[in-house]
Amino acid sequence: MDDEVQIAAAEVIARQQDPVGREPLIQHFLRAHEGSNARVREALAGLLADSGWDVKGYTPKVEAALPAGYKLDSRGKIVRK
Repeated sequence: MDDEVQIAAAEVIARQQDPVGREPLIQHFLRAHEGSNARVREALAGLLADSGWDVKGYTPKVEAALPAGYKLDSRGKIVRK
């Protein structure tokens, strides 16, 4: 799937602020990491940071996949450095 389409779909999910979207966004972020898609991974990290959702249940995997400008805080949320 095209990067722009993936990012646009993720933006729609994040904008809705429905907790149901949390897990699919995290899973897509991890797939982008596994597929070495840095552009999508960076965009999804930003969306997850802006959403305020935690990544509990995925913490070790997400922490290992975070782009350089991001980290996890003590509550398991992605934040910008």
